Amino acid sequence: MINENKHIINRKVILIKCGYSAAKLAREIGVTPAAISQAIRGTTHSLRIHKAISDKLDVALVDFWPELYGYVPRVSHVEKVNEINEIVN
Repeated sequence: MINENKHIINRKVILIKCGYSAAKLAREIGVTPAAISQAIRGTTHSLRIHKAISDKLDVALVDFWPELYGYVPRVSHVEKVNEINEIVN
C-alpha cells in the first residue's frame, strides 16, 4: 500500500511540475478527466492513455509508472555477493 501511494504521489508531483492539472491534461490529449485520474491512481492499464500522458509530459513510461513498465529494484554488488555466499556456505 505504501509503495502504491508513493507512485501516485510521484505521478502527481510530475504532473504539477510540468504545469498540468488533470483537467488540462485530459483536454490536451483528448480523454476524460476521469481517465487521467484513473491513470494517476494506477487503476487503468491502458497503454494508449499512458503513452499519451507520458508523451505530453515528456517523461518515460517507466519513470511515470515504474510498477507497470519495468521497474527493477537495484541490488548492490555487495548484497548479491553476500547472498551467494550464504547459499554456497
